[in-house]
Amino acid sequence: MANEQNLTPWPKGVSGNPSGGKKGKNLTTILKLLLDAEIEIDDPVVAGAKIKRPAKELINIQLIARAIKGDRKAIKDITDRLEGTPKQTLETVGDQPVQKIEVEILTSKNDNAEDKRNKSLEGEPSSAEPMGC
Repeated sequence: MANEQNLTPWPKGVSGNPSGGKKGKNLTTILKLLLDAEIEIDDPVVAGAKIKRPAKELINIQLIARAIKGDRKAIKDITDRLEGTPKQTLETVGDQPVQKIEVEILTSKNDNAEDKRNKSLEGEPSSAEPMGC
């Protein structure tokens, strides 16, 4: 139940949560640490030798090896990561006239979704105006 004491803000310089946020590492931090960890493997070039490489480098090597063997998903993953996911055009059919809708799949946190959404909507007819076939 609210009372006057609950409705007053904290005094300046006093935290509302003195113990702070939760301690420990989140999943993203843990994954980044594991991907940076050096792993010792057999050297593929020199027989009997060992080499150390970061886990993320070994994962990329495996992905490239799969692509070289013809794995289409690996090839798609590599090209999407390097060149970006291509835009897709979808057609919707129903009671309304056919409309073409462009969809862009964002694959990175660095992609600014709001800017891309605004660019894709510029110059497009509004949903109230049906497009000609």
